[in-house]
Amino acid sequence: MCELSLELNRQIGILADRKGNVQYVIVGDTQEVFIPSLDRFQLVPGTLRGLRLLHTHLKGEDITNDDLTDLALLRLDSVTALYFNSKGHPDGMKTAHLLPPENASFYDYLVDRDPHRQTVHYKEFITELEGEIVSKTKRLHKVDGENHALLIGCYKSKAHAEENMAELSELARSANMYVSGEVAQMKDKLHPKYVIGSGKLKEIVIRSMQNGVEYLVFDNPLTPAQAKAIADFTDLKIIDRPQLILDIFAKRAKSNDGKIRVELAQLKYLLPRLSQRDDSLSRLTGGIGGRGPGNTKLEIDRRRINDRIAMLSGKLKKIERNRDTMRSKRNKNELPIVSIIGYTNAGKSTLLNSLTQSGVYADNLMFATLDTSSKRIRFPEERDVIITDTVGFIRDLP
Repeated sequence: MCELSLELNRQIGILADRKGNVQYVIVGDTQEVFIPSLDRFQLVPGTLRGLRLLHTHLKGEDITNDDLTDLALLRLDSVTALYFNSKGHPDGMKTAHLLPPENASFYDYLVDRDPHRQTVHYKEFITELEGEIVSKTKRLHKVDGENHALLIGCYKSKAHAEENMAELSELARSANMYVSGEVAQMKDKLHPKYVIGSGKLKEIVIRSMQNGVEYLVFDNPLTPAQAKAIADFTDLKIIDRPQLILDIFAKRAKSNDGKIRVELAQLKYLLPRLSQRDDSLSRLTGGIGGRGPGNTKLEIDRRRINDRIAMLSGKLKKIERNRDTMRSKRNKNELPIVSIIGYTNAGKSTLLNSLTQSGVYADNLMFATLDTSSKRIRFPEERDVIITDTVGFIRDLP
């Protein structure tokens, strides 16, 4: 490698697995090597990828920030820079590896500097290091079995950021997510591709990998192109605020009417995204943001989804006709209807239960109630009233 690198005046690298098998050979330029897609080597959050990068440095320069970024973003076992003399003979090396969570830095270096005399048994070292990373990552997770998420938002003012982040945190908790942290960036204009800047996104990915985060939850609505670009960049599951709310709806809807409305909303949300058949959705299959129709729709073409939307819309019209009939009967009986309205999780269901001595489901969660409940109450003046609990309000409801 060193001789060829001297001859070509280009960096040359290999990606090798833990058995020593060379999986990729890379020829770069004078400054760096460009690592190909590593889709064949799937990454489990909180672990390493099982590949080490060894590549030449032409001028004896130290391991660069780009090397360290590749190490962190791709979760490589290690990155080694190889140095050589004027005859192309190797005469030095430097190897960086990741550190477990809770360390001041996310990386450190091996003691070995001589490529001909290795004192560290590499395979034993990396296996032990990965075990420690997995163990400490699990210990950071306060509740086993929850989906760990990092909340991200880009705002124009700090006051707006605090308010929105608090609400997004409550939504994530209601979706059974454990919030590992929050990142709010103040910018006048959103990045057209990544929403936040690419430099900030690199920091987020390194932080996510260090803490075993599986989901990046954006408060800003993402276009299909943005969701795909961020998913490709981070190799994490990406969902935005509308998708998170729709997922809570899919989980809480119990009545036939509620389920139809939620599925219709999800299909309309997914339709423009399915045309790109992007990986950001396929990563979500079976998890947060993938409930309801989302977990099979990547295989269904636009025509079939439009047919499904038309069919569900027809069902809703029938339900609305039935409701009109029921409403006319109530009007004949001259029963006043009182609706309790307000922000989600403000206590509407609790108030209904207190007034009517009923047992409607109430909890300290966003959108705990997704199906309206109506109860009859008699006032002391022998007057009957129907009290209805409604679905709560929220900012930017999809």
